[in-house]
Amino acid sequence: MYDVSFGLRPRKYDRSEEERLILDEEDEVSEMYFIQEGIIGIGYYLMTQGLSKKQFKLGIYMKANSFICDYYVCFNKKSEFIFMVVQEVKAFSLSKKFLLQKIFPKYPHIAATIKKGCSDRYKKNVRQRLLKYRVEHVMEINKKSSYKSISIMLKNDPNKFSTNPESQNNMGIGASTAGGNNANAA
Repeated sequence: MYDVSFGLRPRKYDRSEEERLILDEEDEVSEMYFIQEGIIGIGYYLMTQGLSKKQFKLGIYMKANSFICDYYVCFNKKSEFIFMVVQEVKAFSLSKKFLLQKIFPKYPHIAATIKKGCSDRYKKNVRQRLLKYRVEHVMEINKKSSYKSISIMLKNDPNKFSTNPESQNNMGIGASTAGGNNANAA
């Protein structure tokens, strides 16, 4: 713990338009955060009339005495979801560079334990829950549409899934129209 304390930096985020988005989907994650005060919501953008950067759904809320982004930092991954301030946040951050270059090489056994714990926790408590919410959202859109169907497939994931049973072989996020994909049909 002593060595880790040298890498901690104070952070403060408020709900202003400029500061409320801590991490966007697909952002490089350079820090993990230990929340001291406030609330951070984790969610995704909604697909209403296409992918909207203005409409989002927060499905998980992290409060004081919790931490976020440890998985992304430990495994050098981009953010899969959005992280947004719900209530002003005061936190300490630990940089990816400090953790991966100074702490993990010095304490490999602890690094392995931390990686295992954060991977299990992220997959069960964040990723699995938010993907479920996202699928439910897409299924609701598909019920309302007469002509389009949205399906979701995860890249590089052996447990790929789709919200559209008729298009199990579809790759990526796509929309298909009822009656086929012939753009020239009258």
